[in-house]
Amino acid sequence: METKANLMEADRIIIRKMQTDEIPRVSEILCDSYRWLAQKEGYTPAQCDWLVTNRGSIQTVTIESQKELYLVAIQEKVICGMTAIRENSITKFYIDPSFHRQGIGAILFKAAENQILLSGYRELVLGATDTAIPFYQKMGLIEIRREPYQNDIFPGRQVAIMSKKLVR
Repeated sequence: METKANLMEADRIIIRKMQTDEIPRVSEILCDSYRWLAQKEGYTPAQCDWLVTNRGSIQTVTIESQKELYLVAIQEKVICGMTAIRENSITKFYIDPSFHRQGIGAILFKAAENQILLSGYRELVLGATDTAIPFYQKMGLIEIRREPYQNDIFPGRQVAIMSKKLVR
């Protein structure tokens, strides 16, 4: 997975497949990101707790990483971001909140986009919260529709389904 395109010396960011011993750090990034997102999106404590306990747990990352491609972003030997890819969909995309606004997200996103393209897909899709929409728009995605969040814990909340055509 490490290619010259991923190893940009100016940015000193490495993007590669997550290793099994990195699952606890990826879980930590997810949990910290969910707490940050809960504050931004106004989630209830129960909703935040559900995300941390169910979506960010070591057990969940372990199980999901067997079915999805998990990539990590590493800066100066520290994992600072992660993404999960299934077919042509980015199912998770999080940067440790202490690393926001450093360009890591853009580099990680381009790596995920390239992986989807190399897998033969010509369209990338994902679901985004309102907080994430501006970032994804900068990455070239457009909102194609809104759907209810698919869990009873988030009644009335919607997710933006976003898409981007991929070209070689």
